[in-house]
Amino acid sequence: MKIVLFFMLLAAITHCMVAQDLCGTMPHVHFIFAHRLQAQLQFQQGVPEFNKAMTDVFYHKGTNGLPLYRVPVVFHIVLKHPAAAQLTAQLDTLNNNFAGTKTAGRLAGWIQAIAGHSVIQFCLAATDPMGQATTGIERRTTQENSFTIDDRVKHTVSGGSPAWYTERYFNIWVSDLSDNLPGYASFPDDGHPDEQGVVVDYRTLPGGSYTRYSSVNTLTHQTGHYSNLYHNYGDDPAGSGSDHSGGKVN
Repeated sequence: MKIVLFFMLLAAITHCMVAQDLCGTMPHVHFIFAHRLQAQLQFQQGVPEFNKAMTDVFYHKGTNGLPLYRVPVVFHIVLKHPAAAQLTAQLDTLNNNFAGTKTAGRLAGWIQAIAGHSVIQFCLAATDPMGQATTGIERRTTQENSFTIDDRVKHTVSGGSPAWYTERYFNIWVSDLSDNLPGYASFPDDGHPDEQGVVVDYRTLPGGSYTRYSSVNTLTHQTGHYSNLYHNYGDDPAGSGSDHSGGKVN
């Protein structure tokens, strides 16, 4: 399906953006597998369900005969002082990275030939799950000093902000993450339906103090994982693991 092929292109764009030991996605996967009995079964079934949701829910008729998948985004800002953040700039960066419009000279020739022709567009949600008008930005004041890979940021009871309907919105949580962690993502349906999405530290946003990560864009990298992409090096420190694209990583 076209959406899967496009995400394979994204892998080539984002594979070196965040070093393996600084990406929290695989530790998050290991955490939920260890603590949730049904997580592995859900994980195995999640990819076709994710692809179907992308096709059926987000499809719009595009121009020039191309499909357009318009994905409504909700940012959950969960901080002690949830002030304004560079969310518009972050969304622009995400769209530019998916389209490949800002990566001239950084991509292999065969990728450059098709870059800039994205059929995916991320946009702030215009209506909330109740059908009311929204800016696509939710701000939640929390008493928690920081969060980690255990998904507490996604639940009110633990000081977080609950997800909007995850089959119809791309949920992104922006918070203070512990241990200098830039971010992590759920793989398609790797746990509870109300925990699907991406979490990034607020300092990785454009202009943030985590310049190492804001310059390479943590959100783009984690969106790749949310779209079922593994690291190109197969998440194996020796570089001999599989990225699950059909063979071993060389």
